[in-house]
Amino acid sequence: MPEKKSDEYSNIYQITLTESAASTLTFVEINMGLTLFQKKAILINRIVIDWGWGTIQALVAAADTVMAGLTASNQLASLALRDSACIWKAQKGLMWRGTPADGAIENVVDVYDFTGIPGGGEFVVPTPLFGAVACASVDTAQSITMRIYFQVVDLKPDEYFELLESRHFFG
Repeated sequence: MPEKKSDEYSNIYQITLTESAASTLTFVEINMGLTLFQKKAILINRIVIDWGWGTIQALVAAADTVMAGLTASNQLASLALRDSACIWKAQKGLMWRGTPADGAIENVVDVYDFTGIPGGGEFVVPTPLFGAVACASVDTAQSITMRIYFQVVDLKPDEYFELLESRHFFG
């Protein structure tokens, strides 16, 4: 168990992620003011994604998707949960339910709540940490906004190294 939460309430970190080119996986470093050697973890309680109307409207064909994620590396070739450096991923795609005239109201903001996970959220090391965005089969570069609600948690040395190992920093 962690020694204690440094924060009683959630902090908020907001970042806008824009693809560097159409259908290109793009990473932006998330700097929460902590170093790798402070033996602190980030406990992510909630992530809110604003996909934006422009991004949603760019999804016009069955193959069109937009993805957002948190990663422990900016060297990934794709946002795939099979890679231990991909911490979390969300994806939106176009789903035909009849003719194009059969439209539906789209939820543009999604809330992902991690407080039901034992410990109150997803534990991650504070650095390296990256936000990621990528589209597939979309003609223009897209942007999304991610808001991360988190707490800083003090860890014992053995807990900290276990967390590092879980993200495959060693071996």
